[in-house]
Amino acid sequence: MIESEKYSKFIAAITKEVHERRESIEKQAREYVEEQLEKAEAELKDETERLIKRRAVTIREETGRELSGRELENRRELFACRDKIMAGVFDKAKTKITEFTVSDGYKAFLRDSSEKMRGKLPPGTQSLTVYMRKNDLIYKDAVEKTFKIPCAFEEDAEIALGGLRISAPPLLFDDTLDTRLSDQLPWFYENSGLTIY
Repeated sequence: MIESEKYSKFIAAITKEVHERRESIEKQAREYVEEQLEKAEAELKDETERLIKRRAVTIREETGRELSGRELENRRELFACRDKIMAGVFDKAKTKITEFTVSDGYKAFLRDSSEKMRGKLPPGTQSLTVYMRKNDLIYKDAVEKTFKIPCAFEEDAEIALGGLRISAPPLLFDDTLDTRLSDQLPWFYENSGLTIY
């Protein structure tokens, strides 16, 4: 019996050692798996954060481009609207000017314009050229009387609204209604309340 006891004890010891080794191996395996899972989770978390950051940057850039595009389009629309309003205002002004050029006051306007330009001529000016639109050449005698020197008159197709342009080389004076109206453009931009920033 002693031998069978020894044998039983030997088997029990081997079984115990196998059991302990199995538990140790299982514990090591669990620890290894847990460690690998923690590592994988940390890597996954880092990769997810990097992806989220890259996506956030991409979204911000796309949103910025979209907003810039919209702002640019809105500014274009504003400029077009402002230009349309300005064109309307200046078209009305041209209509009023055209009405004025067929009124009784227009001849007096041309005389006053001639006197103003005569005051700018250097002393001793012997002659000059007066440029007028075709319809205004009927007033050339009144204009020449104002200048009190010989004048050559020429039709100027660039003068659409009326008024005078004179040349006494090397000087050129422009008091056309066209120029007066176009000179109002900067004033209109500043004072119309339609400035776009």
